[in-house]
Amino acid sequence: DMFLLQDYFYYLNQCILEYEFIYPQVKELAHYGTVEGLNIQKYEPGDGFYEWHQERNGQSTMTRCFVHMTYLNDVKDGGTDFWFQKLTSPAKKGLTLIWPADWTHLHKGQISQTDTKYILTGWLNYRA
Repeated sequence: DMFLLQDYFYYLNQCILEYEFIYPQVKELAHYGTVEGLNIQKYEPGDGFYEWHQERNGQSTMTRCFVHMTYLNDVKDGGTDFWFQKLTSPAKKGLTLIWPADWTHLHKGQISQTDTKYILTGWLNYRA
């Protein structure tokens, strides 16, 4: 439904504004915005992104500035681990995370053995 997507982009924009309020330096960067679109991902119990990874790691992803991810359902043991931050975010429906796309924010999904996990994710890319 297109209206649902419009609502999501409104909500995402509010999250980006809050991120820029907390980290005002990012407004000094080159302009960035949504270029690549969105991914809705479904992970069945036992599935997920097991490996530590970053979101900018080569020529095809070099314009990625930030990552955004929204949990679409509650999953008791299905959050996201961040290596250097020594942080695990909970998988709470509606929680949106924004973080830099580089190696400073290596991350991987927690793998729930009991619940299906849904996320909506995408990137904010540098614009020329």
